[in-house]
Amino acid sequence: MEDENENKDIDLEISMFDFLKGKEEQEDSDFYKSIKNIMVNTIESIDSRFKSKTNNSDFLETGFCGLDLHRGDLIVIAARSSLGQTAFALSLLNQLALNKKIPVGYISLGCTEETSFGGHLLSINSGVSMMKIRSGMLKVSDCEKINKSAEVLWESPIYLINEPNSSFNTFAWKTQLMIDKNQVQLIIINGFELFEELVDSEKEEYRNNLESLLENLKKFAVEQHIPIILEIELPPAESDTEPSLQDFKKYMIIPSMADMIILLNRSREKEEEAQFNIVKNLNGWTGTVDLTYNPKTMSFKKGSDE
Repeated sequence: MEDENENKDIDLEISMFDFLKGKEEQEDSDFYKSIKNIMVNTIESIDSRFKSKTNNSDFLETGFCGLDLHRGDLIVIAARSSLGQTAFALSLLNQLALNKKIPVGYISLGCTEETSFGGHLLSINSGVSMMKIRSGMLKVSDCEKINKSAEVLWESPIYLINEPNSSFNTFAWKTQLMIDKNQVQLIIINGFELFEELVDSEKEEYRNNLESLLENLKKFAVEQHIPIILEIELPPAESDTEPSLQDFKKYMIIPSMADMIILLNRSREKEEEAQFNIVKNLNGWTGTVDLTYNPKTMSFKKGSDE
């Protein structure tokens, strides 16, 4: 059966080359393309993906709460203050790196301490509360759980760049090096508002600089054929309502330019009840998914049906 499948692959490759032999693009009009040129371009694209054997799918299947991410998309995860956009992002990162063995990169433009980042991942995987890890008030059984989780995380393809107030150019070349060396397939950016281009903006220049930065990030995502996620904190609301696109207020350019918007909400009365709502998705479904939030480990997973 294995030999049969290999032969099918060989036959497919030969058939692609046979189709392309002697076929050249024809001259088209400025406003229409012939089916001849469409077929040449399409087969060349399929042939390139078939030969590369890497990142063939246009989607990154995360295995996290039914969330699939389109490669090349600029994605926003937004929530109100202290309601968990970072915890959600780290839960997603943890799922990809540990359960699916997919290399991921986390870029912090603030002052994320490495021990805090590592401690959060240890808490997610060990079940030992963040409070205990931070205070050092641990039982022997807690230490054993943390040791086991550290062994697992030691082998996981997770990479951190801590670059306070980075410019886009600095972000781009450092992230490029990380992607090239480690085949990273997802980038998450914490502290998006701290990009140098935004921090140093005069009030009247801010919107133009924001638009230019979003365009550059989108272009980088497309060039690398990976999704880029921005963590964004929404302003406080006057009432305890679910977040919506209107919460972006004068910075509506962010959701207008992003390919996908995920709004995260968590109940303040019943803190374990949460949900994320995909309100915009140019390359997939929109809708709401129920979540369970663990306040001890500051992590998310799908609702009780999982």
